Amino acid sequence: MRAKGWMGSVILFGALLLLAFPAMVIADTVIKQVTSADAFEMMGQKVPARTDTSTTWLTTGMSRMDQGDTATVIMLMEENLVYMIDHNQKSYVEMPLDALGDVEKMMGIDENDEEDKAQLEMMKGMMSMMQMKVTVKPTEETQKIKDWNCTKYLVSTKMGMGSVESEIWATEDPKIDFEMFLEISQSFKAMFPGFKEVLEEMKKIKGIAVMTDATVDMMGAKVHSTTEVIEIAEKSAPEGTYEVPKGYEKTEGVPGMPGMKR
Repeated sequence: MRAKGWMGSVILFGALLLLAFPAMVIADTVIKQVTSADAFEMMGQKVPARTDTSTTWLTTGMSRMDQGDTATVIMLMEENLVYMIDHNQKSYVEMPLDALGDVEKMMGIDENDEEDKAQLEMMKGMMSMMQMKVTVKPTEETQKIKDWNCTKYLVSTKMGMGSVESEIWATEDPKIDFEMFLEISQSFKAMFPGFKEVLEEMKKIKGIAVMTDATVDMMGAKVHSTTEVIEIAEKSAPEGTYEVPKGYEKTEGVPGMPGMKR
């Protein structure tokens, strides 16, 4: 009887702790970044300078990244699902998470469908110019950026259309799921051949990139940009954060590839 009474007291005490300290529940993590790019001219077209803000939410098994107010990616790890959302068109594409980086899976190719096979052949021709190869070189340089202890990495990206040279300062100070953040932050490149290899190479960067200085050299144009993390905080995500907005239409197209079947 004493044992039962002692166990009951422990359970009651635990319940009281949960009621007294609701903040013990793990909150979501929000990460905000600002990217600024200089004006440039390419193929006779002038592109003005721009500044964009991206917001990422992370929680157990789920993540979301908003690129401004036009595009969103939502990843649901346990369901093996990714949603790519176009807010301008109020539409979204749904596909298996493990399809990212695999063009055939992303397109939903049916090997017995002649139209599908024709589309795939056309895609392969386009993809040869988009093949990505990334090389990450860690350095021993360190500095403090805001409250974070950072290490410098040099990242070189080569593509058929050009190259990108980046200087990245990364920190392991924040207590976040770095691998989940890397996957969703790179997800907008999923249509590029070599995406999975890029992810593996980027894992050489320990922690989260809080400051990036990049120069893009593409088709004769050079563009300088910076990306800075302005906030990493624990907050409660708004209701519906990890869901497709109501009223959006599910489509079968491949994101970024108009006319391509999914």
